[in-house]
Amino acid sequence: MKKLLAVFVGIFLSTAAITPVLATGITCGQLCTAQIIIGSATFNVPVTVGPNGLGTVSEFSVTGLGGSTASINSLTLNPDPFIIFAVAGTNNTDNPLAFSFIFNEPINLTDPTIHAASSIGYTLTDGFLASQGTSGAAGVTIAPFNGPNILVANDFTPTLSQVNKGVDIGPAASGGIAPCGAFVGATSNCGPFAATHDFGGGPFTLMAAQVSFVLTPHDSAGLSGSVSQVPAPEPTTLLLMASGLLGIAGWRRYSRR
Repeated sequence: MKKLLAVFVGIFLSTAAITPVLATGITCGQLCTAQIIIGSATFNVPVTVGPNGLGTVSEFSVTGLGGSTASINSLTLNPDPFIIFAVAGTNNTDNPLAFSFIFNEPINLTDPTIHAASSIGYTLTDGFLASQGTSGAAGVTIAPFNGPNILVANDFTPTLSQVNKGVDIGPAASGGIAPCGAFVGATSNCGPFAATHDFGGGPFTLMAAQVSFVLTPHDSAGLSGSVSQVPAPEPTTLLLMASGLLGIAGWRRYSRR
């Protein structure tokens, strides 16, 4: 019985220690914002804030230069904190066109070490193939706009000093060419691309994610991904977690007896 009690104590301590204490008192309010930019035209996107304090956008579209369209298919702004998005753009012009999606939310992180993670994937649609050659040219390419990555993630201090989280991702890609898969009909999937990084500083009061890209004429792109961050586990937390795992292993041996 003493062995069994020790096992459960070890599991309890490890579980309690690895549960992150996040900004549970922070809600969206007016600081959860979203914007869409097509070329030089900027559109403010209304964010719905639920009773749980989360901000959401669903199936919101705008039309810009030459009938080009951009949409936020889904967006969740959780000040706990993470940002999850699915966006799309269609270039209906005869020239490459820039698209940007900008998301902001309030946070309250003061831990000396913060663990950040990000991911993104693309679905590229060749308008030439989709329309059987009636417009544009064969091939579809997406490229970062104004930087080396399509997804850029930053935090801001109360004085709006910007700190990059070190998880910027999203290379240029062409449909049908690695890292993109072969075309299925007119579409090709690329990625997913992912990164993690630990950083410090703060306190941070605002979290931002920006998806910006240039798309070839008469083509479309859908992008989905996320950015998240939590206080990094302390060394003692990792030790307790290991103790809990050892306790589970001991319980298995005990139960077999």
